[in-house]
Amino acid sequence: MSVTINHQTNSVEPSSGDLSIGGSGNVLVGKTSSAFGTAGIEIDGANDRIWVTRSGAEPLVLNRLTNDGNLLEFYKDGATVGSIGVVANDRLYIATDDSANAGLAFDGDNSRIYACTSVGNTSDNTTDLGSETQRFKDLYLSGGVYLGGTGAANKLDDYEEGTWTPTLEGSTTNPTVSYGNRKGYYTKIGNQVTAHCFVSGTFSGGSGGVRIAGLPFNTGPNVTYSTHIWFEAVDITDGFQLTSYIPTNDDTVRLYEIDISGSGNDNAVLWSEVIGIECRFSFTYQVA
Repeated sequence: MSVTINHQTNSVEPSSGDLSIGGSGNVLVGKTSSAFGTAGIEIDGANDRIWVTRSGAEPLVLNRLTNDGNLLEFYKDGATVGSIGVVANDRLYIATDDSANAGLAFDGDNSRIYACTSVGNTSDNTTDLGSETQRFKDLYLSGGVYLGGTGAANKLDDYEEGTWTPTLEGSTTNPTVSYGNRKGYYTKIGNQVTAHCFVSGTFSGGSGGVRIAGLPFNTGPNVTYSTHIWFEAVDITDGFQLTSYIPTNDDTVRLYEIDISGSGNDNAVLWSEVIGIECRFSFTYQVA
């Protein structure tokens, strides 16, 4: 490449347009005018900066040969504050230059992001995400989160809240019910469901055992019992206590009266024993 010295402007100009050294101290490579939107390289001596502009492709390429390490280092007042580098041959990392292990390593082979040290090595149980007063907002996961451990029992993969519609039924024939209030809501965390219910109204007919159907999920392999149920105007036999249970793989609460003497003479609460309807309960059970 040949250049021409312009004595009038105190500049060096290329005959081919490849290199230009302006009188203000700017060095232009690949362009002849100082403009950030024009492709080329500009060393801006007046403002101590370098502009690299390229259209339609990467403006800067860094290639480290032979071994792992930093590709790019960042300094503040002469001291390093961080770096971008490579470890394990092809794993990119971004890290601070201290012992805080506040870095991220990107493992493309396994589609994972790790916490890492200042030189890109993975670290375990050392890095927090946010803090008490510097919080992230929402977290969207298609899988689950492991809490307090890494075993299958530590994985929380479901949380939801919702409503359900309680329905009064009979084990033999269903009563005709005019509902005054009919509310049900639930919270499900993992395989544990807590369902709440409030039903009131009037009824006619119905036979067999009293049942409350419509739970939002079927139970798992274990029968679930609860004494935390209140059903107004039921003629409970003296010496018995009202309780309830849900059979396995079922969505219906069955009312029972148990003999508090422990004799085992427990019986289903029958619609013939019901005088009026006002029922409240909270039931916690496990799903499959």
